Amino acid sequence: MSIKRKVTKIALAVSLGLCHPLAMANSGLDALLEANKSAKQAQTQPEKMPESEGKELIKNAFSMLNDIVWSQALPVKGMVMMVSRDGTQVLASTDGRILVKGGEVFDGWNSSPIATEANAKAAWLAKIDKVLGVSVKDMAAYYIGDLAKTEPDLVVFVDPLSKLNADLFNKLLSIKDKQIALLLTPLVNGKEAAIRARELWCAKDQSESLRLLVNSDFTTAPETLENCDIKKLSTTIGVTQFLQIRRLPYFVNGHGLHNVGLPDSLTDFISQTEK
Repeated sequence: MSIKRKVTKIALAVSLGLCHPLAMANSGLDALLEANKSAKQAQTQPEKMPESEGKELIKNAFSMLNDIVWSQALPVKGMVMMVSRDGTQVLASTDGRILVKGGEVFDGWNSSPIATEANAKAAWLAKIDKVLGVSVKDMAAYYIGDLAKTEPDLVVFVDPLSKLNADLFNKLLSIKDKQIALLLTPLVNGKEAAIRARELWCAKDQSESLRLLVNSDFTTAPETLENCDIKKLSTTIGVTQFLQIRRLPYFVNGHGLHNVGLPDSLTDFISQTEK
């Protein structure tokens, strides 16, 4: 196996939090699955739920751990050391983004070496579809702004019950010339957010769902479908686990630049290509 492929595999395993003691809990996904189960029981249709894409994404990472003999978090924030069966030693950030093997540095998300200043600047850019092979269209997305565009200029992960949503959506709705994808992400507010996310995603009238979301209406219950596919919701949560997103809102612009929390200027961030 080439060094690039091996390091990429290790990056995927680390970023899913499966091979070091700083592993993330799957609480968001668990809450969503429980909310879906409860809703189906309430409809007296106890059908077996198909395995979610988000769960599958996490499950697949286990196959990448076969080569790891041991791993240990280091007394430096966000760093872990791993050794494979053939003796390969890798120092990695716990999100799998940066990996060091010998004198070589790799961008684990983009599967590329970092050997020059240009490489280092490019490492700040990580498009979700390139890193994970998951399109925004594969996730629980609502679109605002210029809907004629084929791809969003900005992707925003939002919790449906966040108190920050009112201010956030006021700013986002004012941007008319860009397409913005809002990813429904029940990550921060536990089971209540999971229930609300399912209500919105499973609503018969998705226009009403979008209206309730952007108006920060946390209580109005839309009429929902009896049989609802939540795969895109669970895939969204799977992506947040891969990216180790712990705070929302979380932004990714069209160039692949990431930002935790509301940027100082949304319009500047949308066009920004480097930190």
